[in-house]
This record gives sequence, C-alpha cells and structure tokens, in this order.
Amino acid sequence: MASKVVLESVLTDNELKKRAEKFKLRHSISQNERAEAQTFWNEFFTIFDIDRYKVARFEMPTKRNSTNGSGFIDMFWKGKLLIEHKSAHKSSPADFEKALVQAMDYVKSLKKEEEKPKHIIICNFQKFKIYDLQHKKTTIIELKNLHNEIAAFRFLLGFAKQLETEEEEVNKKAAKKLAALFDHVKSDFEDKEDLRLFMIRLLFCLFAEDTGIFEFQQFTRLIRLEVEPSAKNLAKILNDLFEVLDSPLDKRTNKMLPSIAKFPYVNGTLFQKKIGKLPIFSSAVLKELVYCCDFDWTQIQPVIFGSLFQTVLDDTSKTIRGSLGAHYTSEVNIMKIIEPLFLNDLKKELLAAKGDKKKLEKLRAKISELRFLDPACGCGNFLIIAYRELRMLDIEILKQLNFSKEAAYLTASVHLDSFYGIEYDDFSAYIAKVALWLMEHKCNMKLFESCNINIPTIPLKEAAKIEIGNALRIDWTKKFSKKADFVLGNPPFLGKQLQSAEQKEDMDLVFKDLQGAGVLDYVTCWYIRAAQYIKGTTIKAAFVSTNSIAQGEQVGILWKEMFERYKMKIHFAHQTFRWNNDADGVAAVHCVIIGFANFDTNEKYVYEYENIGGEPAELKVKNISPYLIEGSNVVVTKKTKPLCNVSEMVFGNMANDGGHLILNEDEKNDIIKKYPNASKYIKKFIGSEEFINGWHRYCLWLVGANPAEIKLIKPIMERIEKVKAHRLLSNRPATNKLAEKPHLFGEIRYSNSNFLLIPRVSSERRIFIPIGFMGADIIVNDRCAFVPNATLFEFGIIASSMHMAWIKYTCGRLKSDYNYSNQIVYNNYPFPKDYSDLQKKQVILCAEELMKIRDKYLKSGSIYADLYDPITFYMRKDLVDTHKALDKAVDACYGKAVYTNDAKRIAFLFEEYERLILEEKIDKEFSGIKKK
Repeated sequence: MASKVVLESVLTDNELKKRAEKFKLRHSISQNERAEAQTFWNEFFTIFDIDRYKVARFEMPTKRNSTNGSGFIDMFWKGKLLIEHKSAHKSSPADFEKALVQAMDYVKSLKKEEEKPKHIIICNFQKFKIYDLQHKKTTIIELKNLHNEIAAFRFLLGFAKQLETEEEEVNKKAAKKLAALFDHVKSDFEDKEDLRLFMIRLLFCLFAEDTGIFEFQQFTRLIRLEVEPSAKNLAKILNDLFEVLDSPLDKRTNKMLPSIAKFPYVNGTLFQKKIGKLPIFSSAVLKELVYCCDFDWTQIQPVIFGSLFQTVLDDTSKTIRGSLGAHYTSEVNIMKIIEPLFLNDLKKELLAAKGDKKKLEKLRAKISELRFLDPACGCGNFLIIAYRELRMLDIEILKQLNFSKEAAYLTASVHLDSFYGIEYDDFSAYIAKVALWLMEHKCNMKLFESCNINIPTIPLKEAAKIEIGNALRIDWTKKFSKKADFVLGNPPFLGKQLQSAEQKEDMDLVFKDLQGAGVLDYVTCWYIRAAQYIKGTTIKAAFVSTNSIAQGEQVGILWKEMFERYKMKIHFAHQTFRWNNDADGVAAVHCVIIGFANFDTNEKYVYEYENIGGEPAELKVKNISPYLIEGSNVVVTKKTKPLCNVSEMVFGNMANDGGHLILNEDEKNDIIKKYPNASKYIKKFIGSEEFINGWHRYCLWLVGANPAEIKLIKPIMERIEKVKAHRLLSNRPATNKLAEKPHLFGEIRYSNSNFLLIPRVSSERRIFIPIGFMGADIIVNDRCAFVPNATLFEFGIIASSMHMAWIKYTCGRLKSDYNYSNQIVYNNYPFPKDYSDLQKKQVILCAEELMKIRDKYLKSGSIYADLYDPITFYMRKDLVDTHKALDKAVDACYGKAVYTNDAKRIAFLFEEYERLILEEKIDKEFSGIKKK
C-alpha cells in the first residue's frame, strides 16, 4: 500500500489546518467524557491520513513501576507514541503532571529500547500537552487553537510514512512467501481450481494458528514434526488435515495422527470440497511451506487477501507480481462511500443514544437487521470494511452498556449472512467469503479485548451470501431472500471502445431501446439495475464510477433515465478525484462517487476537491445535479444548432487517408524542391496538438485541383494511389465509396474566411483552453472545431472563465483531458443576451488586448501550452491581468458582478440554461399553435 508514502509532500499546512478546523468543531461541542477518548483519537489520526485501525491498541495493560500494580496505556504505538487521556474536568497543572508520571511509568516498564515512544501526549479533550522525549521539548496546545497550531503534530506525518512503509514491506514479504510456495507447487496440479483452493486453505491455516483460531503454532508443529524431510508424506498429512477440519469431533475416525485429530472443526464449506488427489510434493515445497509458517500472519489484514491471491496466482506477469495491491482498493476510498451512505448516520444515532440504555439497545437491534449488497463484489473489499465498521460500532455500544453479561449481549449483533455479493469470477467470490470469515475472527478478538466477551469463531456458523454470475443478467431480488438496505461497490468501468462482445450484449439488455445508450460506459448498467432494485423502497445505493458519467454526452442519456423513469435523487456525491488502488505501477483513475435513492432527503452533501489528489471539502446543499454540483436535475443533451443566436461551430476536416495526404516539413520541402508548382496544393494542416504545441504539419489539399497538372507531380500521384488502396481495404462500405475520390479528404469542412479555432482535446491542467483566429489558407483537422466568420465578441466570451466553468462541468473527457464538443458544450452554452453596446465594446477591447499580448509571447518563441500551463501562466502578469479584465467585462454582459469561483459561475449558467430551454420550448409550442 504505497500511495501514502508521499504523505509529507501531499498534506500541506493549509490542508492540515482545514482538517484540524473540522476536528475542532466536532469535538469542542459534545465530546468531554473519558469513555469517548478512543473516538476522539480515531478521528484525530485521520487528520494525518493515519488509518485508525492500524495504529495501536487502546487500553493496553502494563505494569506500573511506581505502584507495583498494573494499569492501562490509553493508546500505545510501539517505538513512536504513547497517549494518556484524562476526563475533561481534570485540567489543572497537577492533573497533567500526575498523568505524565503515570505515562513515564509505562515507558520505563517497556523492556525493549525500540519499543519506547519518542513522544508522549497528555490530553483532556480541551488541551494537548506534547512531550518530545528525544529533544526534551514540551508544547501545550488548546483545542480551540488546534487549527492554527496543527504544525506541532507534523511529527505524526513521519510516523505515518514509517507505518505505511512498514505495512507495505510486510505485505510484500507475505506475497513473496506465498508466491515462492505457489511457484513450487503449480506444476504439480493438473486442475487450476484445485491449485487455487489448495493455496487459500493453506493461507487460512497459517492465519488461523497466528490469530488464535487454532492453538498457537499448531499447524507449524504438524508440518515440522510429522512431515518427513523428503516431503513424501506431506500430501497425505494435508489431505487428512483438510478432512479433519471439515469433520465434527464426533464423526472423526481413529486412523488419523493424534496431532491432526486435535485440530478443531472449522465447518463453513471452506474444507468441504475435495481436492482431487494431492500430488506428491518435493522437499523444496516443504521448505517453502516452513518459511511460510515462520512468518507472522497476524500482520496481514483480511481486506488485502484478494490482492495477495490475485498477485500470487497471476504468475504470467512479473510487473503484477511485483506490485502487491494491484487488485486492492484502498480503505480511504472505500470509506468515502460507506461513511455518507450509512456509517455517519449510525454514528450520529450512537451519539444521541449516549447514556440511554433503551436507545442503545434499539440502535443495536437496528444494526442487526441491516443488509448490504455489492453487485460487483470482486474479493469483497467493500463488504469486508462495511462489516468491520459495523462490528466496531457494535463494540462501542456494548462498551456503553458497561459490558453487561446479559445473554442478549454475549453475541455480536452483526452477522455475515447479512452481507450479499454478486461476482462474475468464482474464485474471487470464494476469496470474499474466506476474507469475511477472517475479518469476523479479527472483530471477535477485538470484542474480547474491549469487552471481555468471548465469541468462538469456529465452527463457522454462517457465511456471506456471494452469488456467482453476471450481475446484469441476475434478478437481484430473487437471489437474496431479503432485500438489502444498502447497495454499494465499484463496478467495472469500461468505456464503449473497451467493451467485449458479451459486455455490449449486457448493455443492450439493460438499456434496450434507450436512444444513444451506445456511448455509455459499462458501469452505467449497474446504476440502472440498482435503480430497478431500489425503486419504491428506502434502499440507498452508492457506486464508484469514472467521472465520464457526470460529464459530457453521457449525462443527458443516463441521468435523464435515472431521474425521469426511475425517479432517483442524488443524496451525496464526490466530485472528480484520483482513485488509487494502492498499487505500484497501476494508473490512478479519475473517479466520482454518487449516492442515490428513490426518495428525497434534506441531508444532501457534495464533496468538492480543490486538488483531485487531495482531501474534499464537505458542502451541504439543497439539491445535487447530475453534474455533481448544487443545482437542479436539468441535463444538457445534444443540440445540432446553437441555443443562442451566435455563429455555428463545426468540426475540422477528416482525412481518412491512412496518413498519405499528410506531410511533415521535410516531405513538403522535398516535393516543392522537385516540383515548385506543387506548392499551391500544399497547405498548413493543424490539429489540437499542432496548435497548442507549435508543431508544423502540412497536407495535400486538392479541392478544385487541375487533374492534368497533378498527373505530372509524381509524389502526389503516388500518395493518391496509396489513399485509394487504403480506402478499398476498409471494412466500412462508406470508406470504400471514398476510394472513388482518393485525392480528397474523406470529410471536408472548409472555411474560405478567417475562423476561430478550438482544440477538441486539451489538458485539464490548463487555466484556459487555448483558442485563436486562423487564416483561410490553413486546413483544420477533425481534432479541432472551428467557427467560420466568428467575431471578436464571440472570441472574448469563449476565452473567458465563464465559458471555462461551463466546459469543466459539461465537457466530455478523454482520460482526464477536456474533449470539447460543439453539440454538447458550444451549442448549449448560454451566451449573454441582454447586454449594452458599451458592455459589448468592452469585451471586444479586452479580446483585442488578449490577442496582442499572446502574439507578443508567441513571436518570441512561446507556445500556447506554456502560456496556459498552471505554473507559467501566473508568471506572465500582463496575460493574467488581461484575462481578469476580460472576465470582468464578460460577467458584466450577464448583468452580474465579478464571480469569485467556478461554483458560482456554473450555478448561474445552469439557471440561464434552464431559462433558455424553457423559452425555446414555449416558442416551439407557440409556433405549433400558430401553424394550426
């Protein structure tokens, strides 16, 4: 899990300050009781991106030297940090001094030097006292000033870095050990499924003996003491063990070794299926198995079991082998779904129930009834984390009930059979079940540690209900006896170009006759299936998706269906952020999270990202639009003509020539050198990359050319013949038809006048999409759009921040780059309507000044990519100032003051768009009445 190793550079002082402010607001209001210390510190650690479940143990028992008695360390992080927490009323200097003496008692009782902490923190909810034991330094910070003094805790970032590095190393070591064992046994198995089952059973045994399911080192002793050095009897011993683990004590034979017969009954189908006949293993296999036994498997969290196995079993790729986590979704990102979907509400209920036994019992009963469905569950990560979080909540309730020994309290209220999954791959589904069992055991251990309530993990009595099959062709309601309360997950993304034939059939099945559905990403199928599942219920759903479903053409198709046919409401949404799966060498994807239901709510939240790799700001809003901003449910659909009275925009020329009509600088010069009269048939050829980066290419433009003259230019004729051959080889009849005119571009859209050029593809990093006027002698390719006869006023509007805000929310994307569309972006853009001649003149003056300044830099060797790079843009003060002046002039044309951010601009633009659409609709209806 390598992504957090760069924490120190990612978490700036400003970001830490924002998080500390949120923490302060939460905890200065209500938390002031000693019993709430764990919650207090759990949340405090998240300021620094430290996973609260991986840091330390609370209430750790230890010896107190000063009293010769025993006590409890409130929180202990080996070698790093010790925290002693006191109640809010204990705030005197004497109370803090006493707490420090107690903390130092614990430090002195630690025998190993490497275990001793570098820092001690004494805290009482209102004041932090930090002792730096290395530098003999003390710092006191009050909670009310935390956001201003959070830098005093920056040492935690270094600890977080160490923690993540240590965990990553542990995970890699585990993967290497399993991989080495796998490499030695894989050739011995004829059946791949038997091999997979064999490996997961071994991992269970290794994990079981280190975490208390088996006796300590029970499996290790069996292997070390009973297996012959040659490993001749290893297969028989493992076969017998697997049989015993699936046999109740009263049904076992007397033929087993006593050391095998002592193993407990596991049940739960894990050892039920017979593995053909285990092969005769070599001594090398035994050696690798012993190495695995020597490893401490308690350090491996069940949530990464799927990653471990898919990494180990994919022996075809060294790259995948070397990057543990290639299939693992980080917990941080999973929490972005489950917290707003259900966990935050449950925590609020817990806070409201504090001290009220009836309310606590009622909440516990409610939790026990909740059901969860992940319809693309993979190895079960979302279900595993959801299960763990509910178990932690249940433990907190039991603690507040004072660990009562009443029979009703002596069992967990959260059950595995309340967790449903659907998964296409049967082995991933099997891993999900096993990982959930292991997480159940981890939670049982935590329950015993916190409340002294012992729930035996085995025999396994229940399992998550994981259905194997295609979730898009399965009736979710029929497969599970009770409907889920929450649907969540991370379905496969896959744009239309990457979908297999079977997946395209899935799309056809789900969307049937929905017009335009062919452009949708594969993930949208899960939105429709979820909408069908939850319609008429109070079920909530939330999915991770590529951000393309909230941008461009897809919005008008998917969300019109979701809103109008299925009556969905968006309850919360994370705007575009970088979704990492914590794997080295695995590309991050730009994603959104959308939570929705078939009912409305007053609690709607948008999570905005100033930096897509950073942390979001939570905004409570009245309504969330399909563009994931505050606004109405209006969607922007394709329009063939502009909504406003402006010049039309068209796409550039498409060659469809196999590259034979296109020339580079040298090819152009060679032809002209030998055939000077050919120069009139060669024009500058420009697309997005050429325009933005200042590159030069040319094309043969033979519209209206003299055939007799062309025949005498040999290199041109050769190229025409190649174009013809290329088009005849195509599988498309339309392209074959173009072979009749091989000297011409496949699609010709030419302007005899100057025109305004807009690159269709441009980096989303740029402050503005570079646009500019071109001369009539330049040929534009289809990676650009252009506006013939455009005015300076139109140039000024398109070059403004107002238009850029519209682009950011309505434009489609290629990866993360803007993919500008005339039919979605330009034709729907609400150009200003009611403006004065003076206001128009001001926009034109600013546009002229902008062109003048840009030309100055372009002539001196700069390119558009430099001018609008987010770093170098601000280095050119005159360019920045002119853009600001242009923005002010454009804003005035809309009758508004200068806008301070894009959120305000886009909210206004969508209001204008709704008004224009309504006007257009009324005009059409009125025209129809007049005709009648």
